[in-house]
Amino acid sequence: MNLVLEFVSSFIGWLILTSFMASVMAVILFALRFTLKDRVPIRWQYLMWMVLIIRLLLPWAPESPFSLYNVFPFTDHQATRVMITADVLENTRPVIPEGETLVPGSLEPEAAASPNVTSDESPPIPWKYLLIFGIWLIGVITFAIYMIKVNRMFNRSIVNGSTDLAPNSQWIHLIEDCSVKLGMKRSLPLHVTNAVKGPTLYGFFRPKVLLPANGMEDFSDKELSYIFLHELVHYKRKDILVNWIMTVQLILHWFNPILWFAYRKMREDQEISCDAITISYICSDEIREYGYTIVKMLEKKSTRSQRLLATANFSMDSSQIKRRIRMITMFRKNSYKWSVVGLLTMILLTSVSLTNAKADHLNPALAQELTVMEKRNAPVLAELDTTIRAKVEQSINEVMRDLGKPLPLKNIRAVPENHQWFLDFIGDGTGHTYIWVNDKTGTLERVKLGIDLQPSSVESGMIDQAKQALKDGGNEGPTDFKAHRVIEFDPELDYSYEVQTRFVDGSAEVLFSNDKISQVSFEMNPAHVTEEQNRRGQAALSTLREYAGDQLTAAHRLIAGKEGYINLQYKDGSHVNYHPETYKISQIAVLETAAGKKKKVINMTPQQLTKTAAPIASELFQADLGEYTLTMHKKAPGTATFSKAGQLNIHVSYNEYGEIYFIDRNHVEYSK
Repeated sequence: MNLVLEFVSSFIGWLILTSFMASVMAVILFALRFTLKDRVPIRWQYLMWMVLIIRLLLPWAPESPFSLYNVFPFTDHQATRVMITADVLENTRPVIPEGETLVPGSLEPEAAASPNVTSDESPPIPWKYLLIFGIWLIGVITFAIYMIKVNRMFNRSIVNGSTDLAPNSQWIHLIEDCSVKLGMKRSLPLHVTNAVKGPTLYGFFRPKVLLPANGMEDFSDKELSYIFLHELVHYKRKDILVNWIMTVQLILHWFNPILWFAYRKMREDQEISCDAITISYICSDEIREYGYTIVKMLEKKSTRSQRLLATANFSMDSSQIKRRIRMITMFRKNSYKWSVVGLLTMILLTSVSLTNAKADHLNPALAQELTVMEKRNAPVLAELDTTIRAKVEQSINEVMRDLGKPLPLKNIRAVPENHQWFLDFIGDGTGHTYIWVNDKTGTLERVKLGIDLQPSSVESGMIDQAKQALKDGGNEGPTDFKAHRVIEFDPELDYSYEVQTRFVDGSAEVLFSNDKISQVSFEMNPAHVTEEQNRRGQAALSTLREYAGDQLTAAHRLIAGKEGYINLQYKDGSHVNYHPETYKISQIAVLETAAGKKKKVINMTPQQLTKTAAPIASELFQADLGEYTLTMHKKAPGTATFSKAGQLNIHVSYNEYGEIYFIDRNHVEYSK
């Protein structure tokens, strides 16, 4: 049963993703058709539809940084999806004895006090996926039955209403001559029938050319030869096979109107490209007569062509007649310039559309842990409404994937005043373990997670980047990193979703923010700090508090982005960051409260804060705060930001005595 459910959910995901990718490509083809119009030879325009068909047929495609699907981030999930069968789940599932539960950071059983997780409960049946699969299957069966029925009826009408021509018939000789002209080894059978209203190529395994029983006597031998050439070109290009493949794809993607419209446009280009090839086999002075033959056939034909049949028609319908005639009149046998454009367009289209989005590959061990933990957490999530449970599970899975270690869920609790569910996990004691989701939609609303990671659990290449960053910064010592990862997300505090990974080896530290290095630091020998550098640091600290920076105790090299800084730390707890050559200050701080203070300022007004901060900002940054806008942060009392368009923000922290004890200058915008 688990295997069936896994297949259903995986297949639905693949089907929707494939249909979406094909739709994106179809829209691009529509745009190319409109842009290229009559410039690029129609044969190249028709070949572009073959790329769409291949895209629909591919169960898998290589990843590429140049794939057009990189624009859609969610399309990389298909590349990272790991299929685990029921047998694997059973074999990898830890057995949890009664009265025991999972301990932080482990999948091994340990005595604990949480009764929420049990081993004998099965995960709920994903009814949503089963319902979608059922509706899709009904549609497939309905369209398949309709197509089979229509084709059987058409085939019977041919058998019952056809007339065989005599072997020495002039029409037989004409189609044989056309076959020789096209280099075919054999000709096709020719039948006259009441089942069609115009010349038609029918059948893939036993192809034949069908002529209508009435009206064909009005066409001359030359006009008939044009018709036969056209139908034989369809046969030679295997257009019947193309139509069948596309029809089967339409049955599978019956719910996608974009693909139905694409099929219609493909059939139009198929006919016009067939005209172009046919014209290349006749004399230049006969091209006009070929066009007249198409118009003449449309005048004889009164019904619309059946597009679902395994057929290729000479005239199709009048909706495309203007385009066909325009192409015929503009035909050039040698259009090398635009053929090159068509070839380059095909190469570009193939490279960007027959590849998948570049995905962050999931460690197989992590993928298996995620699947096992999802099953382990299922009983705890049973309290959730079924309408949001799948979304909550998806949110948890995505966060744990970013965390690099799936955590067991301890309990969940409703927070009705915030319209949220609070999810509490079991961590390793090194950070928070909380997630909040919306109680109506199941979407992620807040995250506070932090755990230590084994180096083997960290994304490949990250440790090498960290080592290289330290080396480039001037730290030549050996590295033996320990890793810690934090995920924070809180829209109320303007904290966007961020994954921070910190590599620490003694005093050396490299901080990654969302997979990019944001800061590198390592300890310097204080003896290497010059007297001038120390004097500059103490002078900067004195702007906050007199005599701050009494005795230098430690020095660090800081690299943030392209900027490098020295961090000097003093015995009294103060520190300063500045550029080692220009002495440009980026941050200074002293202890929040100085000893012996008695008078308190209960509420610091904007005027008081500006007056206090102005001389400090002027001396440190040569900034006139009178030109800045002040924002007092209500969500973080005791902090404020001075901002000015085109300038770095100046952030300050002040204590209850009205003293500024921290000042920082950067581009960050904090919550108000």
